[in-house]
Amino acid sequence: MRIEYRYSDEDFFALCEAKGGFGWRRTTANILFWVIALFNLGWGGWMFLDNLLTGRSGGEWFLANVAVGLLMLAFRYVFTPWSRRRALNQQMIHGRDVVIETDDTGISGTLGPTSARAEWSGIHRTDETASHFIVWTSKMTGFSIPKAALGSDGGVAAFRNQLETRTRLERH
Repeated sequence: MRIEYRYSDEDFFALCEAKGGFGWRRTTANILFWVIALFNLGWGGWMFLDNLLTGRSGGEWFLANVAVGLLMLAFRYVFTPWSRRRALNQQMIHGRDVVIETDDTGISGTLGPTSARAEWSGIHRTDETASHFIVWTSKMTGFSIPKAALGSDGGVAAFRNQLETRTRLERH
């Protein structure tokens, strides 16, 4: 099977999201993030206002909790998207043509002037999201294949079947 497409921001961001993990680990991390961020913002703000309204001194230390909460939010919603766009720009892969070929022995990919090949037995796992297939050659190295590049639903089903029979496909 031969798949050709142009690498876009969405393909890179799908890979970045998949690196964050799926399932209970991501859910637990999100719950802990919001509990800690809201606790820092709420408790720090409450104690600072309480000290301010009652006239006690020393309430400015509680602003450190507010600062930690704001830094957590800034890291998640400002720094992380910026660093993803920066990584995409540094790799100079945006807009390059991608050719993925699969056969009985493995999968090979060509991205611009670089190419790589992985045997089916060497693939760590594969993930299927709503818009992409992610093929992991190791725990942190993978590549994303948009379902739109596979053409029709028949192409998506054929590629899914190939991944299911040769790798460990997980749907998310």
